[in-house]
Amino acid sequence: MKDQSQTRGECVARALAATEMGETCIEPQLRASFFALAEHWLDQAQRLDDEAMASPRGVH
Repeated sequence: MKDQSQTRGECVARALAATEMGETCIEPQLRASFFALAEHWLDQAQRLDDEAMASPRGVH
């Protein structure tokens, strides 16, 4: 079974990809959906950062 955990870098990369796709869309609703997806991945990256800061040093 594949590990479902993600790293901050993976989340940021997904956010960047979604942003780039949104920037190429001419359909406003699809464009907005990609930007919302990018925000989701940035939120995930921030959550991972927050969890890492809250965990004891050396335990991630």
